Amino acid sequence: IGGISIWDVQELKEEKIDFKFGDRYLSEAQDPKRVIWRRKGIGGPSLKALGRHFENLSKFMEYTKKWHSRRKKEHELAKKMLESKEKAL
Repeated sequence: IGGISIWDVQELKEEKIDFKFGDRYLSEAQDPKRVIWRRKGIGGPSLKALGRHFENLSKFMEYTKKWHSRRKKEHELAKKMLESKEKAL
């Protein structure tokens, strides 16, 4: 959509300027997803920075999964050792 908002159309009507546009244009201008998509982000991280953060989080999640798996195996082994010692009593 070429930069005309609902407010611009309202101002054109107030000035009695006839501005013709189709239903498709109006529906696109009123689509909230398109309105948000057109906005330029101010004050947030760049896409490159977001990509790096995502990559770091992915690596951390992979590390955490491996750590959790090792700890689970250690706990299972400790449980088996305790059960065997308990049976020996």
